[in-house]
Amino acid sequence: MNTSVKLPKKQFYILIAALGVVIFALSIEVMIRAKDILLYDEWYREAVAVGLLAGYEESFGVYLSLNLSDFFFKAIVPMMMGVYSYFAYVKIRVNKLFVFIWTVLLVGAAAYVAVGRNFSSVFYYIILAFYIVSVITVLSLIKVIDESKYT
Repeated sequence: MNTSVKLPKKQFYILIAALGVVIFALSIEVMIRAKDILLYDEWYREAVAVGLLAGYEESFGVYLSLNLSDFFFKAIVPMMMGVYSYFAYVKIRVNKLFVFIWTVLLVGAAAYVAVGRNFSSVFYYIILAFYIVSVITVLSLIKVIDESKYT
């Protein structure tokens, strides 16, 4: 009766591909936001309206820093999940605690992206779709763990 199993190859590759697409889409989205002058102008007008900023050229660094920090917060969970999945595939084993923790973290990361409500971006939908794929893949490990208990 074993409660932990080696991460199956199929789930590993699905996870790595889905998380890679999430990170790639986040990267492309932040590059587009950082280089689009119209988005910067809109952000600047809103920041001046509430009295946060004064200088136009000086505030571009703040705008870039905000975009990059937002990217980091959105990408940290998929990056950690990818690295941990690699080690789970190569050396360590997975159990139901792995499934629970990573399901909660992936759902939380997807919720963080969803709260942004950027409905005009195709990357928004791509990111959410591949988070769903990741969550379903992690949840499918429960079946693998349960089957290994009886072998």
